[in-house]
Amino acid sequence: MNIFLIPYTWVRHFQFAIWSALCGLIAWWMYLLTMTQGWIFWSAAWDAFVTNALLVASVVCANVLGEASLRRWTIGVRIRKLLLAGSIGVGTCLLMNWTWHLVASMMLEDIGSVYHIVALKYRWGDFVGAGLSMAVGLLTVEKWKERPKSFVLQYLLGGVFAGLSTGAMWSITSYYGVQDLYWAGAVMFMVSGASFGLAVRTIPDDLYVGWVRILSGSRFGHRIPIDAKDKRPKERFIGSYPNGLDMFFPFEEQVQPLHGSIVHLPHNNTYTLRGLSQNHIKMLRMLEWAKLNYNPTSSVPLEVELGNCDRVELGEQVTVEFLILPREER
Repeated sequence: MNIFLIPYTWVRHFQFAIWSALCGLIAWWMYLLTMTQGWIFWSAAWDAFVTNALLVASVVCANVLGEASLRRWTIGVRIRKLLLAGSIGVGTCLLMNWTWHLVASMMLEDIGSVYHIVALKYRWGDFVGAGLSMAVGLLTVEKWKERPKSFVLQYLLGGVFAGLSTGAMWSITSYYGVQDLYWAGAVMFMVSGASFGLAVRTIPDDLYVGWVRILSGSRFGHRIPIDAKDKRPKERFIGSYPNGLDMFFPFEEQVQPLHGSIVHLPHNNTYTLRGLSQNHIKMLRMLEWAKLNYNPTSSVPLEVELGNCDRVELGEQVTVEFLILPREER
């Protein structure tokens, strides 16, 4: 999980899902190694809990280590959060496992005495409990003040979705697909991580920042960031006046002293282009364009929201490009 290798496109929403699925597959391989080498020290009554606990631990560790890599936490912070989230997740999984078996023993026949039953009818509660345990474990290490109030519900619903998806794919694979519980186990661990990562986690927008890069003229390649620090709006001005502007051009390139500006609003992470000159200023993107020449009869300038890779024409000779890159990129 390297932020410099993850572009600001829709693909970034799948990164945690892929990462968690791979970590789950590695955990399943290690679980297989334990079983094939005869290192099993627990009784058959604990098989469901051990499997679910490993499922929870793999997803929790994948998400914590993924965010640690993105935000470059220190080793101490990584260890503390891993231990806290992992212990809370596994402990919650144990509680969920006991609760489900208590309920199932009263409602479903033979579940309390026959531990080798693997039908989804008897095990769906274990999967849902494992999904909720993942959510609870990760909630203990999240920054609650920086999140909307609905994020707790999002985590819990994502855990339920992950549990149901895992149980469904495990049952389909074991009974209608390859009909092999070992391969079904690999699918179970991969689907668990992928579904939870897809439902709950994504690459945070605050790890990216907007940049303006010159594509033509004498200052080709020069770029400046539009970084709103301390969660305050930031405005960058563009023109030909060399003193005080954030990005300036020679007047010979037909750029006005104050031609336009780009505003970053951190509360919703949007970037807005404003036209401050009566001369030519135009935003271009695929199948869409907008002219922002200032109207002197209006009290406010025209503006349009910018997206990644949008281009802006300033006058007749200069073109700049708006990019969204990792915040630490320089």
